[in-house]
Amino acid sequence: MQVKEYMEYLLDDDAESGTDRFGEQFASYKKEGIGPDDLEDLYLKVHKGIREDPSPLHKESAKARHAAATWDKSKKNPVRLTKAERDARMQAKKEKMREAEEEEESDEDEDDDDEDEDEEDEE
Repeated sequence: MQVKEYMEYLLDDDAESGTDRFGEQFASYKKEGIGPDDLEDLYLKVHKGIREDPSPLHKESAKARHAAATWDKSKKNPVRLTKAERDARMQAKKEKMREAEEEEESDEDEDDDDEDEDEEDEE
């Protein structure tokens, strides 16, 4: 059984290295208390249950369930902007940056003027 061997390998590796890869990869098995030695019994039990009642879990087909499902529309991708809208948006950003630069320059000019006045007052 390949899964059983892999589970045993992870348990040995975890014991040596102090990691919890077994817990990460087989969390549901660990939660139920199923170890590598319990797998064969688990598979036999599941197959026995299927042979006793082979009816499908769902009464409707997967196609019908999928058609009836509701989807969260909030995760839908937004509509792509047209070229004109993208260009207008870029122009607005450029204008905003220019205004910010002009404001910084005017602030620097005011600061320079204040420093010049301070120097004249000291003389």
